[in-house]
Amino acid sequence: MKKLSLIFISLFSLLLISACNKPKSGNGEDQKQEEKTPTTEQQTTKPQISKQRYFESALNGDFSTVKKAIDNGMNVNETNQNGNSALMLAAYNGHSKIVDYLLEYEANVNKTDANNRTALIYAASGDNPHTVQLLIDAGANLNHSDKAEHFTALMFAASEGQTEVVKKLLDAGADKTIKDKDGETALDFARNNGHTKTAELLAD
Repeated sequence: MKKLSLIFISLFSLLLISACNKPKSGNGEDQKQEEKTPTTEQQTTKPQISKQRYFESALNGDFSTVKKAIDNGMNVNETNQNGNSALMLAAYNGHSKIVDYLLEYEANVNKTDANNRTALIYAASGDNPHTVQLLIDAGANLNHSDKAEHFTALMFAASEGQTEVVKKLLDAGADKTIKDKDGETALDFARNNGHTKTAELLAD
């Protein structure tokens, strides 16, 4: 039985926090630590969101943090060490509000990661029909395939029995006759994994 492996998304490793050295104590007024008054620039500078937190927030659906990061100058198409953009991470878990926001800020809907997967492929692997529709409306390449096995978004959806996602992809014009590197179509994926309803939709 052919089964697609789960998609693993790696985020940046947690940053190590360096220990702060305590000021040395000593005698005399000249050795007392003076209080520092923030400069005007320090007072007006917006707090920055780290890339790590930005990606984690996209993956976990933390809209306010993603918005704050973008508002403070984060590149909407910034990627992590595996080439995943915030759009891909949000799409993977079906966080439609974040996906819609990132698309409004011109996130590249067809950007690919290290495995040549797009946000649509990530979204199609789960029960994310609304997210999938947002990506389709934004011009996502329906028939793009990944690097290793030549799997398309339709194949991922069919393999997982995501019938609603499959319907949206087909309605948008996804090609169900495309074969992966082993010569199997999305219909084969659905049948091989026992997804009867999905298979029926693909067989029509």
